[in-house]
Amino acid sequence: DENKLNASEGVFISFCKEVAESFKDLAEQKGINFDFQSTISSYYTAFDLNKIERIFFNLLSNAFKFTLEGGEIIFKIEHAKRKEGLKITIID
Repeated sequence: DENKLNASEGVFISFCKEVAESFKDLAEQKGINFDFQSTISSYYTAFDLNKIERIFFNLLSNAFKFTLEGGEIIFKIEHAKRKEGLKITIID
């Protein structure tokens, strides 16, 4: 079932960095400055790898589609303020 959550434990920041790395070539081809930033070096948690990957790919693909040459895209991860967890931002 596509809507069923299939969580497994893993290192979330490393996973995000790998997703970001897969966009490096596209950034070079389009002349876009693309930066992955994380104020957290490691974050071990349970997450649905396939669903999170699909979400990030959609967000980043759209950011690259609508960012002009010479533009900038930032994929940023930091601690959430006022509560546990992460704040993930994709800025274009």
